[in-house]
Amino acid sequence: MQKYFLYARKSSDAEDRQILSIEAQLVELQEYIKNKVPDAYIVEQFTEARTARESGRIIFNKMLSKIEKGEADGIIAWHPDRLARNSVDGGRVIYLVDKGCIKYLEFPTYRFDNSAQGKFMLNIIFGQSKYYVDNLSENVKRGIRQKLRRGEWPNYARLGYVNNLKTKKIEPDSIIAPKIKQLFEQYATGEYTLDRLSLYAESIGLFGRHKSKRITKSNIVRTITNPIYCGIIRYNGEVFTGVHEPIISKELFDKVQEIYKNKSRPKAIKHKFFFTGLMKCPNCGCMITAEKQKGFVYYRCTKKKGQCNSGYVREELLTKKINEQIERVAVSDSLIQYLKERIDREKQNLSASVEQETKELDKKINDIDNKTNRLLDLYLENSISKRDFSKKKEFMLEEKLKLEQHLKYLERGQFYWLELLAEFINGLTEPKKALETNDLLEKRKFLENTGSNFSLGIAPRRTRNAALDFKNSNTDSVLGGGAGKKIVPALKNAVCRKTDSLDFGFEFKHFWRVLTKTDLQKNKENQFCFIWRRGRDSNPRSLAGHLISSQIRSTTLTPLQVENILSENLLSGDTTYFFKLSPRLKST
Repeated sequence: MQKYFLYARKSSDAEDRQILSIEAQLVELQEYIKNKVPDAYIVEQFTEARTARESGRIIFNKMLSKIEKGEADGIIAWHPDRLARNSVDGGRVIYLVDKGCIKYLEFPTYRFDNSAQGKFMLNIIFGQSKYYVDNLSENVKRGIRQKLRRGEWPNYARLGYVNNLKTKKIEPDSIIAPKIKQLFEQYATGEYTLDRLSLYAESIGLFGRHKSKRITKSNIVRTITNPIYCGIIRYNGEVFTGVHEPIISKELFDKVQEIYKNKSRPKAIKHKFFFTGLMKCPNCGCMITAEKQKGFVYYRCTKKKGQCNSGYVREELLTKKINEQIERVAVSDSLIQYLKERIDREKQNLSASVEQETKELDKKINDIDNKTNRLLDLYLENSISKRDFSKKKEFMLEEKLKLEQHLKYLERGQFYWLELLAEFINGLTEPKKALETNDLLEKRKFLENTGSNFSLGIAPRRTRNAALDFKNSNTDSVLGGGAGKKIVPALKNAVCRKTDSLDFGFEFKHFWRVLTKTDLQKNKENQFCFIWRRGRDSNPRSLAGHLISSQIRSTTLTPLQVENILSENLLSGDTTYFFKLSPRLKST
């Protein structure tokens, strides 16, 4: 009786691919043994879900090792390509046949004779199997390269996208894509570690491919560093401009990369102080820190540069001072509604041509396309290395993406700057929310969004008849001149008691400065506001005639630069006022 090993293999270990391949092979092989090799004795059955394109299959090598030990005389498989699709494994099988370790090879689809001609034909069959996979690989790679040139993602869609089987492209998942955007936006705040971001993803229902498992840190990193979400495809070290719909903007993606690059391991926090890391001492330039004493939070200068005359202040008093500053930009609901209506009227009246600027942008984009094609020709001619090719191509594609984004801004036409004003007006409700909330973190976020260069001067408690003097008051005689000293009962006079002893200073950003510097109109018949023109203008015109200069309309400006220009123009008496408010409307 002849002893055989039975071997069945499929190419993929994925459960949803070739799920019946091994089972079907085993059924066919049992039927073949029953009809064609009735005297065969199956010593052991081997099944494997690994590709045979590369050598190193564990189960296959184990089977051949047992054959070399004489545990079986032959192998039964469905086809020779089940045994080998590479020259190493194919050569090893033929070598064992030459040595006499393998006496029989049985295949339902191919007849093998252990002779010179049989081994020659078997070698050809193995060569054909290798040619098949190599040719298939080339065809697949060629198709992938063509899809990349067209800007199409060639593989299974990333998290947040789905494959459209009709168009063969990827599209944002209507459910997951908004959650991916939230993930980027939260990390862009700089307040999240990777562990916290993973927990946040779980809280909003964002999971990986396995719906019941939380996204791991490594998957979080792969997600927030993948440019596919902003419209750029990165594949095998090269970048391509994608035609799929981006989930996030390029600006948000770049901000996330900067934060991820500079993110250090967070330190353990014993107490949560909401205003630390925000303000500096105006006297010495050191940061304002905080500490907790007897259940109360005190803020003070760190005094790390030596002697400083700054005192201490309770968190409640600092919060009261912050509220006073927020009230400077708080406006009434009636004024907000009026501004919204005026914006709508301006949109209806404004019109401008952007044809010439669009042509210039299109020309620049075409120039980049031509340069990219010339660069590809140089690479194909081996005039430049692959590293230089990839680096220069990535740079040009980033420039092209910026121009295309500016083109989109321009396609919104003359309303782009007006949309910035409308967005600001919609945000005028934020000061009221910040005043009404007791959440100190929300107050801090409002300050960071609307201001910069924060400082906190703290004058110590004054003695009777003593004048308030931030610069000449001295607490170091009490503190002993050292930095980082804690409050003790002997330092009562160093603690600030009133808001007028605090000098909380900062600069409002952009449009918010308009609210603090606008002239109030007390004796005008129109008590609401004057918008888009000088109060003395006897020939009122559209804001486009005053404000929208070629500088603002330039396609090379970012949204932040446009906002800065608008803010400066609105604050300038030589151009136009944004609005002039009455005391009644300015009050809340």
